[in-house]
Amino acid sequence: MIALLPSAALRGTAILALAWLATGLLRRASADVRHRIWTAAIFSLVLFLIPWSVPEAAQMTVIYTSSATAAVVATPGVSWSSLWMLGVACGVLHLAIRLGSLAWITARARRTEDAQVRVSDAISTPMTWGVFGPVILLPAYSNDWSVALQHERAHIARADWFLQSCAMLLRAVFWFHPLVWLAVARMRAEAEHAVDDAVLAAGVPATSYAEQLLDVARHLNCASNSLAVPMVRRPKLSTRVVSILDASRRRSRASAWTRAAIAVFTLARIPAMAALRAGVVDSFVFQNKPAIAWTYAPTPAPKAGPMLIAQTTPQPRPQAEPIPAPKPVEPVKIGPGVTAPRVISHAPEPAYTEEARDAGLQGEVWIRCVVNEEGVPTQLVVTQALGLGLDEQAMLAVSQWRFTPGMKEGVVVPVIATIAVQFHLQ
Repeated sequence: MIALLPSAALRGTAILALAWLATGLLRRASADVRHRIWTAAIFSLVLFLIPWSVPEAAQMTVIYTSSATAAVVATPGVSWSSLWMLGVACGVLHLAIRLGSLAWITARARRTEDAQVRVSDAISTPMTWGVFGPVILLPAYSNDWSVALQHERAHIARADWFLQSCAMLLRAVFWFHPLVWLAVARMRAEAEHAVDDAVLAAGVPATSYAEQLLDVARHLNCASNSLAVPMVRRPKLSTRVVSILDASRRRSRASAWTRAAIAVFTLARIPAMAALRAGVVDSFVFQNKPAIAWTYAPTPAPKAGPMLIAQTTPQPRPQAEPIPAPKPVEPVKIGPGVTAPRVISHAPEPAYTEEARDAGLQGEVWIRCVVNEEGVPTQLVVTQALGLGLDEQAMLAVSQWRFTPGMKEGVVVPVIATIAVQFHLQ
């Protein structure tokens, strides 16, 4: 998964930026629509971390193993992969501590007649958590929580705790990506607005609902558990109150067509990820082996012998009709009826840069190219980058490789292919 992380972050940036643009354009739409867009964008990141399988006949993997093992081991500092795993471990540990705190508070809370509801002195705002047996925790300083119960039950009906917990787990994986943090924050904020809309749509007066939110805010004496779904958070509370009192806002749920469109857009990422590898050809491995020693033996010249000289009278050449230039053949994609090019020469090998070795950077560089009728790769473009000079080294090496030309119905044609160059350190 570490090898896929840079490309997943890059593609995720485009998806999250698109979600930010879409929700900005739909700011007058219902909060439920915006929440679904942010949720779909965040969970699309999972698709970028899956190594989608490709048919064996359409794979080409170049694995270059660095020969500078001692240099890598002896290099001081922390590699990128180690730093990333440290960040993930801290994020997961934080979530685990918060989950344990919720379990501890729930176990010591007083039960009520409603088996789903408990009262605790350790919290200052109503909250809910849990998937299969969700629990609603209420503070002990009030006895009238009818509106709060409607609010928390709306969260349970929407499965907000499960969705937000998964989103925070993804945030721990992409802890280095600021857009992921923004997306998770926006997703949680829109979930609160959507639940507010559901409570108001159930008939609760807007003024009474806003007053209870402000009353809860006055009792907040500590930060709420970030893993729970609390009724009130101090940040953005004024925005929520303004939204609750705004009678012109749309408060309906997303329509079936809207939900279907968002789901189709999200699921469409699956064939798109598989299609990225659809033009990848052949499969072989680079290993560090001694260079092959080539020897050159000149061919002996033929012995001299008698020569025959024929004298002829020059004849005028007939004028040949001009031959029209052949029309360029459009490159074709690998598929049924198309024979994929095969590598016949993969020299030189791609070089590992010092910066990449020092950073411990590993992974794949994908290069899209057109293998022409002579087996020469042309129009090279990097479609999945690693950085630190490895992209340029992969491009330089692949540009000098030679292939057997691709064929379509027995005719040599230029073929669009993608070459995956894997860089691994021993």
